[in-house]
Amino acid sequence: MKLFDSWKLLPKIKTSITRDVSEVYAREADPISINDYPDALYVMDLTKNIVKTNDKFELLFKGSASFLTEPEKWLPAHEYHEMLRYQERALKGETVHYEIEAIRNDNKRYHFSITNVPLYSGALLTGLYGIVKDLTEQKELAREYNRLKVNQLLTEQIPGLALVEYRIDTAKFFYSEQVPKLFGLPKKTVQQMGRVEFRNLIHEEDRPVFSQNVDRLYQDPSFFEYKSIVRARHTTKGWLRILVQVGKSADQNVITWVMFDLSEQDKMEQDLKREKDKLETLCVVVDTALIEYSLKKDRYQILTPNFSKIFNVPEEQIHQNPTYWKQLVTPEDGPNFLHMMEEVKQGKSIVAFYRIHTKKGLKWIKDTCYPLFDTDGQATGYQSIIKDVTEIKNRQEEIFKLSMMDQVTNMPNREAITETVELLIRQNHPFTLLSICLNRINDINQTFGFKMGDAWRAIATDTILRLLPKEAYLGALFGDDFLVIFPERMTEEQVQNFSQRLLQLSKSPIELQDYVFQPRVSIGVSRYPEDAVTSSDLIRHSGTAKFRAQKREGSHVELYASNMDIEAVRQFELLQDMSKGIENNEFYLVYQPKVDSWTGQVVGAEALMRWTHPTWGEISPGEFIPLAEENCLYIPLTDWLIDEVSRYLKSIDYAIPVSLNVPPKYFMRKEYMNVFTDAIQRHHLPPYKLELEISETTILEDEDFMAEVFTSLNRIGVAVAFDDFGVGYSSLAYLQTYNVQTIKIDRKFATNIHQNKKSQAIVRSILLLAQEFEMSVVIEGIETLDELFMIRELDCKIVQGFLFSRPVPADDMTTLIENGRIDPVEELNDKPNRVSSYINAAITITHVRGQRVDVGTSPILILHQKFQGLGFYSSIRLPVDGTVKLVILLEDGHDSIPISIKRATELANGLYQYEARYTSSPDIAKRFAALRQPKTKGFTELEMYRILNTR
Repeated sequence: MKLFDSWKLLPKIKTSITRDVSEVYAREADPISINDYPDALYVMDLTKNIVKTNDKFELLFKGSASFLTEPEKWLPAHEYHEMLRYQERALKGETVHYEIEAIRNDNKRYHFSITNVPLYSGALLTGLYGIVKDLTEQKELAREYNRLKVNQLLTEQIPGLALVEYRIDTAKFFYSEQVPKLFGLPKKTVQQMGRVEFRNLIHEEDRPVFSQNVDRLYQDPSFFEYKSIVRARHTTKGWLRILVQVGKSADQNVITWVMFDLSEQDKMEQDLKREKDKLETLCVVVDTALIEYSLKKDRYQILTPNFSKIFNVPEEQIHQNPTYWKQLVTPEDGPNFLHMMEEVKQGKSIVAFYRIHTKKGLKWIKDTCYPLFDTDGQATGYQSIIKDVTEIKNRQEEIFKLSMMDQVTNMPNREAITETVELLIRQNHPFTLLSICLNRINDINQTFGFKMGDAWRAIATDTILRLLPKEAYLGALFGDDFLVIFPERMTEEQVQNFSQRLLQLSKSPIELQDYVFQPRVSIGVSRYPEDAVTSSDLIRHSGTAKFRAQKREGSHVELYASNMDIEAVRQFELLQDMSKGIENNEFYLVYQPKVDSWTGQVVGAEALMRWTHPTWGEISPGEFIPLAEENCLYIPLTDWLIDEVSRYLKSIDYAIPVSLNVPPKYFMRKEYMNVFTDAIQRHHLPPYKLELEISETTILEDEDFMAEVFTSLNRIGVAVAFDDFGVGYSSLAYLQTYNVQTIKIDRKFATNIHQNKKSQAIVRSILLLAQEFEMSVVIEGIETLDELFMIRELDCKIVQGFLFSRPVPADDMTTLIENGRIDPVEELNDKPNRVSSYINAAITITHVRGQRVDVGTSPILILHQKFQGLGFYSSIRLPVDGTVKLVILLEDGHDSIPISIKRATELANGLYQYEARYTSSPDIAKRFAALRQPKTKGFTELEMYRILNTR
């Protein structure tokens, strides 16, 4: 049996070899068959010894087996290691193909393609054979083609750029299409040029240096490029200035000249200078004076007529007394003027503005001054372009005054009132800020237009002005927001007394054209220096207090308190982290069942969103949903809600609908319908299982648009329900306008309905209307059996509330559905822990995520204190995460006590109960004991709420 029957059947060696590979080749190899293979061939055993090669291999590598046995001698390191990896893979039974590039002893670069095929003796791997192809010529041709292509594109696309290449190995030149044009020579002449002819185009004075650098490129392997400007001959244009960039290729074989004609650029620069001279001359002729003064001769070399006109001084007088006009500079601007002259004498150009006294009054001068130098670089004089800018300056002052006034109210605007605050701070003068909002501008603008809104702002300004004492300053911030400065520190009693006058505006409607508007007055107060020591902080703090007042119903005044800062930090953190919360799965859903009021059977559920913030713990929907809606984060939240509810409905095999709350402005998105249809199709969901609850109090003003939205949702099978029904002013009108399938009566009508005949009448009327309109009704907020009995008596069939179930996780909801019915159970109200004493204290944040902050304090009541543990109450939500550092401040004025909150409980009355840890010591225990106050009779959580919100 022969090793190779034919080179075409080479792979048969995998099954034909049965002995050691060297022995096989020694006894059975057919040298004729091996040599018939068209490429270089070699065989290697498991120890990487070459045991056989063919004639092509000997010819390609001149009999040197070091190509394979000692590749580190001729291969770069990365190619060498790459080759070893491929050989190892082949010796493990894998056929591999790779390419390598090497420089052999003749210093030429070669490119080889190698294929390694494992060699077997029976099932035993005994070595490999390799096929080597020489791709050097092909690669070189490809590189040459790419180089020529790039050169052609480069020279064709850049006008005036010419390229010459010289190959050292072939002694041949390549000229781009631009070379004949550059020198004005026929193309045929250029193609026949050699080194001598090309060099003779260079001016004889520039030729030696040019030739020296070219010769160095030939001879010095470390010299690769140089750049110079030479003169070259054009057959018709004469001598041209040519920028020449010469470089040598990495393989030392190609020298390239890139040439660019600078003649056109020189012409453009000369033309530009002439135009500049014309422009300067024109400026002098029109309204500018030009002077040139010699410091050595102490006289004017140039003095245009406009100089006398501007300074109202005869030219003869100026020549007689060259410094006379400088005496006209005002004393206020004199130092700046002298500084300008000194700068010019030191060789610096300068632009200065100064005022001069003339017979026609005060003038503003713009002086652009340039120094003049001698051949040694010393300043010998100066040249000035002088322009009368009085009119421009007067206009600027007028514009500045206008920029500091609100154009509608004719009162100082935010910038002007801020400057007044800063002035009082610089004077260290105690004062009080009142941030006032009448809360009507948005409604007026949207309903009657901005013209009516401006009229409202004007009349509101006059109304407030009439109530202010003479010493107070009033500024317009924006809309119907104003800032009042009292140049004295007002006590809390004085603030309350004056604010009552402003708050009375809410009880006195303001007439505007044919309408009457009743403002809702919100006032926030901050005082210098106790609340802040910078203008921005003081104005911000008064605004923070005003926002607190705006959150309360009706008209109110709030004095800034440092605990508002903690709430501001919390709001900022929540807003910043909300979008990341969706990505980090911090949001989740709970479900509250809807049940048959008689049987307790589960007939539906409402999906409610919850958020567990990594720092602040559980966040109430009443807090994060308004934040999301104010900052456009409601869109990703609602998208997530729709998908999550659809996912849950797919997971349960029960035909009950689940409702979810969607803000009306979500439907302003063009693709809102795609979100619903995509969720329904992706989760294979019957559309009737989805029901949208839209709050009746938040319906947008565009009734036609929302009616179309409801119709579109109904068209795809999604039901719509009015949430919080009965609270708004247009409830009955909405029933006529919109296609809705369900009415959810607001919980305020359910609370104590068994004792409230008005609530009973309202609910009875809604049920009657729903029956006429063929709508279903759900009443929410049922918490007691008495309320349930009354609802049954009114014949309301579906209820929702704590009496049957609080909101529960998805798994628990599924269990409730599987059980089929829920029995009503009243919850017992827990009484507050009764302890004998309490401690007044304050809490603050010192660090957030390692960064120190200064946010003021918030009051707390400490009721329980034991070794390294304490319990306290607060009216604000505090973080339970370790990234926020908290300290307690006792009223004894000693050091603060660092704490870490371990548990937070939100109570029903707006309070939060906390359990915290601290490092105990005898000294701290004594401080706690000294500050304890006995509880009075009737001390309840309500009393604690009052204490915390009045401190």
